[in-house]
Amino acid sequence: MKFKRIIALGLTLGLTSTMLFGCGCGIDSDTPILGTFFGLEDNQVFKVDKLICTKPEYMLQVLNTANKHKAGFGGKVDWNAKVTKDKNLSQYVLDQVKEDISVKYTMASMAKEKQVTLSNKEEASIKSAAKKYYSKLTNAEKEFTKAKEKDVVKLYKNYKLADKVYDKVTEDQDVTVSDEETRAAKINYIRMSTEKHSMDYINKWLKFAAMNIENNYQPFSREAKQFSDDDTYTKIIYKNEAKKDFEKKVFDMESGELNKNIKDGKDYYLIQCIDNYLKEESAKNKQRLIDKNKKEYFNKEYKKYLKDVDTDFNSSSIEDVKLPTTNEYINYDLISIYDQDIK
Repeated sequence: MKFKRIIALGLTLGLTSTMLFGCGCGIDSDTPILGTFFGLEDNQVFKVDKLICTKPEYMLQVLNTANKHKAGFGGKVDWNAKVTKDKNLSQYVLDQVKEDISVKYTMASMAKEKQVTLSNKEEASIKSAAKKYYSKLTNAEKEFTKAKEKDVVKLYKNYKLADKVYDKVTEDQDVTVSDEETRAAKINYIRMSTEKHSMDYINKWLKFAAMNIENNYQPFSREAKQFSDDDTYTKIIYKNEAKKDFEKKVFDMESGELNKNIKDGKDYYLIQCIDNYLKEESAKNKQRLIDKNKKEYFNKEYKKYLKDVDTDFNSSSIEDVKLPTTNEYINYDLISIYDQDIK
């Protein structure tokens, strides 16, 4: 798979720290062009437009990702263990590294086009965080990455630019989502299906259950257990996700209201609205929808950018990379320090 295809594929799968590159124009890996040399040097892993990732920067991400996996396995890990039929854990981790750093650098390379720069305060925070991280590395880790403090600074700068580009491109998406659109409601319900019961049976027992609940003869839970075709009787429904007729009707109900015998296809429902506006759940749902809209919008801008940008990946520069195994390799604070001190 070509490098540019990797970038776009990861973005399509979801805008996270593990996104990849996409097909289109650009220079094939390891290819010099006559007249001007566009290929990469031995110490350069990839290029997006004019932004180059050096091997020490790349190896910092390798170290961090590998050590994080080691920690997850209690400090010892078999990199040859199979993850899939055709891929062992080592290859899985190396693929993850390529995705993480290549997408971040691609986003950083959009900074000039989007008129995004770093402030003096951000530059100072980056230098301070880089010094903090680099001081934590063991001698073995420094030798493994061949990185200097300046390499950490450059990596952090590109990661910060990437985050700022994302924020700049998506800054107007928050206002497109309303509180009403993302309202969450909680209900009790009984569902009875004509695939299991006759209409006479459904009408009789839904009416009976409604009478018992309205008059407080029986709790809803007992009636649901006795009559419902579902094992559960409580549900939270989000207005922007409501697809079924009975779900849509919930948002016209008042808290405490009982709605009898609602038809939805082959199903009939008795619904009791417990709360027609769950404040905390609604706020969380609104943020989820905002995040989703931002990712989708950024995905479109990202793809436009990739159509015209040149990319190159020097596969030979990392073909001999082996993941660390001994106790001298322990640090996985690269991203946590970034999150705490920079982001």
